[in-house]
Amino acid sequence: MGINSGAHRAVLLPFLIAGITIGSIEALLGLVGVNGRFNTDFFDFSPLEQDNLQKHTIYDKFELILGNVPSDAVQVGDSSGFYGVNPTEVAKTSGGITYLNLSCCGDAGWTGYFEQARLALKRPVPIPKFLVLHVTPFWAPAAPRFYGDNTLAVLIRDYLVKAHWWHQIRPPSAGYRLRVLNAVYHGEWLDDMSYEKFSWPTDGYPGVRTWRALIAAHRGWIPMPVDLQDPMVKTQQPVACPLDDNFSENTLLGLIHRDSLYDYLKEFAELAHSADVKFVFVTNPVPCIVGHNSIYEDVERQMTRFKADYPTVIIPFDFFHQAPLSDFSDRWHLKKDGVRKHSQRIGLALNSGMNGGH
Repeated sequence: MGINSGAHRAVLLPFLIAGITIGSIEALLGLVGVNGRFNTDFFDFSPLEQDNLQKHTIYDKFELILGNVPSDAVQVGDSSGFYGVNPTEVAKTSGGITYLNLSCCGDAGWTGYFEQARLALKRPVPIPKFLVLHVTPFWAPAAPRFYGDNTLAVLIRDYLVKAHWWHQIRPPSAGYRLRVLNAVYHGEWLDDMSYEKFSWPTDGYPGVRTWRALIAAHRGWIPMPVDLQDPMVKTQQPVACPLDDNFSENTLLGLIHRDSLYDYLKEFAELAHSADVKFVFVTNPVPCIVGHNSIYEDVERQMTRFKADYPTVIIPFDFFHQAPLSDFSDRWHLKKDGVRKHSQRIGLALNSGMNGGH
């Protein structure tokens, strides 16, 4: 019996030593080597592919910078709103309504915008009075790139909205990997992100720390950092808008028709209603001419249906509304003067909505 017990202890001893060693290393890294802000599965920490700017922006806005900032109105959506709505300018005409710009990027798609809205309403601050969805009319909700559960939308839903504990608690060595990758690939012993080390697609953008400082200073707004050299806004006269026709879709060999735009807006309206929040739907202006064609008629039909079913929703602009070419940096984003005018119009709409108007 004694011989067998000694043999068992001899067999288990290496595993015990390994466990103590690994535990000691993890404890040491947990004490001195890991920034808990980034110890999350939301980021890949991959040596093969850098986490993109869109993931940085979403995480910075919702988790690091603006997650605990209360506001009367919160905005979600694509980059047309991120770069196009300045809360300071909104405040000038809103009658004292505070505004927070939580918009990010078209890469999230319409499902991603909805997950952003859910995340905005579950922040640990008082529920806002207004939920604003801001998108450009160039993103048709049934277009393949913007429809359904794309990668970024799933990340937002599963890792930030649901926030399961197993996405938030990892071995300290996993979070420490960020320091190691920065040291090996960028020459910085830094427990932080470093997207600016890559020349594309962030060439010309401020570095991530400056990026965060701008987000904090302007309640989520940043002026468009680069000129995308869009030929549409470099012309002397407006041209016809090259719009995607996927605002609705046929399924099952055409037997079923889905009003995709209506369905997404309905989801937002129901979410806002469940939280006792007013829903505001804003589209960015366009620099081009929208003809009264089948696309226009399809959108008008769906918007008419939506307004009839949800009469309390605030919709300050026509879905397609044109602004001067001089207001645009490119077809999706406004210049500073265009931002000023657009933001102040949104403020007026909120003021009217607060006082009973639509």
